[in-house]
Amino acid sequence: MRMESSKHQQPSSSEAPRLNLQNGMIAGGSFGICSLRFLWSLVLGAWCFMPSLLAAPVDLSKLPPPSNVTVDFSRDIQPIFEQSCYKCHGVDKPKSGFDLSRRTSALKGGETGVDIIPGDSAKSPLIHYVAGISEEFAMPPEGKAPPLTTEQVSLLRAWIDQGAKFPTEESSQPQFSVEPTIRWTAVHGDKKAFREQFWRKEGFAGGVEHFAIRDESAEDVTVAVDGHVFSDANEVMVKFAATRKNFGFVHVGYEQYQRYYDDTGGYAPTLPTNSFSLNRNLHLDIGRAWIDLGLTLPDKPRVVIGYEYQFRDGNKSTLQWGPVGTLPPFATPTDAKNIYPASKNIDERTHILKFDASHEINGWYFEDNARVEFYKLITSRQNVVGHTFGPTPNTITVLRDEHDQISGANTFHVNKQLTDWMFASGGYLYSKLGADASFQQNTVNGVGGPAAGDQWFANQILLDRESHAGSVAALFGPWEGLSLSSGVQGEWMRQRTMGDANFAFGNPTTPPLFLIPVSNEGNLDDAKVRENVALRFTKIPFTTLYAETRLQQETLSRFEEQIGGFTPFTRDTDADIQSMEYRVGFDTSPIARTSFGAHYKHGDKQTDYVHLTHLNPSGRAYPGFLLARDIITDEVEPRLVIRPATWLRTTLSYKLAATDFKNATAGIVGLTPGGPVFAGNYDEHIYSANVVLTPIRRFYLSSTVSLSDSR
Repeated sequence: MRMESSKHQQPSSSEAPRLNLQNGMIAGGSFGICSLRFLWSLVLGAWCFMPSLLAAPVDLSKLPPPSNVTVDFSRDIQPIFEQSCYKCHGVDKPKSGFDLSRRTSALKGGETGVDIIPGDSAKSPLIHYVAGISEEFAMPPEGKAPPLTTEQVSLLRAWIDQGAKFPTEESSQPQFSVEPTIRWTAVHGDKKAFREQFWRKEGFAGGVEHFAIRDESAEDVTVAVDGHVFSDANEVMVKFAATRKNFGFVHVGYEQYQRYYDDTGGYAPTLPTNSFSLNRNLHLDIGRAWIDLGLTLPDKPRVVIGYEYQFRDGNKSTLQWGPVGTLPPFATPTDAKNIYPASKNIDERTHILKFDASHEINGWYFEDNARVEFYKLITSRQNVVGHTFGPTPNTITVLRDEHDQISGANTFHVNKQLTDWMFASGGYLYSKLGADASFQQNTVNGVGGPAAGDQWFANQILLDRESHAGSVAALFGPWEGLSLSSGVQGEWMRQRTMGDANFAFGNPTTPPLFLIPVSNEGNLDDAKVRENVALRFTKIPFTTLYAETRLQQETLSRFEEQIGGFTPFTRDTDADIQSMEYRVGFDTSPIARTSFGAHYKHGDKQTDYVHLTHLNPSGRAYPGFLLARDIITDEVEPRLVIRPATWLRTTLSYKLAATDFKNATAGIVGLTPGGPVFAGNYDEHIYSANVVLTPIRRFYLSSTVSLSDSR
């Protein structure tokens, strides 16, 4: 009966697994069972301690000592995790199953075992990894995030020794917080200017500074809602996030606010009416809504698809102030002052489709990001072109334009730590844009009727652009303190534009209108290659030496033509551009709390033009007579940094820069014989002093004084 019941009852945690030995060499007996239990215990013990037995020993004497401060997680530890850890070990898709976002998951560890042992930082593998004394792992991996400093490792040690406490232990009950706010704003003076500067209205306002709801009651599932609401700017922001560990997430959000604009124009004390206002409440409603769906299955690509909607709607002021006083009682147009205010109505809509995917296979990291954007903009404006202090302006131009655009871009990136001394990465970008626009302009009188002036329109203006860009880069070393980085990037872009317009002048009610058709076409091809190489040497105690070179080769082919209109022209120009920049320098700190550095930089940019066609009514005008240009720059800058106390840092620097400009021009009869020209030079001396005070952690004050002497 006891054997039968044992098949249906779960053994207690203290019992060892039972074996059926009836057909074995040992048939029962307390001695046989006890012996097998002993052997089983040895097997279990060996299995549990096998990672420790196989792991390479670490030299604990290389660890920095724990910090002697009482650690606060939010102040001391969370910034370290956000900087160097959460990218790989956050809640979405933690690598190796190690999630540092919550205490329970952090203490549970990952695929390699327990990494944090509360109360014993010296034996916690996490400390071995981030301190770089483990031969198995170094965290964070090179290229993923900045390595931890000695001070940060000491803080982590103190945090673990003090119990590895998080701000709050996970609770099965939802957490809720809200911070209501009420305020009253009194403004003495220009209230509309106040609204524009501070993005809020005067008077009483209230809302919620911040509200948050967080629920972690379900295992491996986190739901969070947070946001804020203000009444004086119609400001609303709500974000929702639901995450299931090792599966995926949903992020949804909406935000909107109002931006206010002053509808008052300029001020002219010499005019009978000094200033004008539109008497309108100008503002834009600005906002966006989005949703992202993510799949974060273990050992599978991380995939995120999303949609975002953006909008701007309303009226804003512009600086196209109109002239006041263009007609009697003023005698000439020069007596007019451009002070009459102007505004523009905006209706802008953007739809964005997003796709992101990333994965790591055998140390190779792959990432692909794609965007498709549908954009539409409609604007209309009324600009005053004549006003004589009456109740309404005399003449107004009304302009309406429309712009539609579809664009797409895709980027692909890959990187890998190929060896202990070589890290390589590469990327490719493709983008495509197609757009068309139209506009119409009419001139009306103060009551909206037709008036003499510009009456013109363009039904279609087309733009098509395609570009490719690719790059490869590598980091070599360090070897005995020497490291080398290099990279090459190539870009190619082709752009095509064309459009027709009909320019007319006159009054539609009293023909004839003077009609002048215009046709424009423009093409641009641009190809460039950039190379850079940098060397760093750190073997000299307390000193870093560096040298770097940047080169660029570019070819431009530009064609522009206007047929009809007041100034028809044709321009077909090729340009070859060669740029080079060299920089050498050092930084040294032989004395505690003091460092000194200096660098020298030389740059040279040479451009040669070939004008295949340059036809203009005024002859071979600018820029067609330019054949070459050369810009040469030299710069020297030493700097001294002194830290007399942990809370005070001062920096003194001096920079000397000299730039020479050289041109070559074609000869123009009666104007210039052409040839090389030393066009000018620019020299400057800059003296500066900077002081940074850090009275408390994560709070600093900075002030800079600079004197520039240039000619």
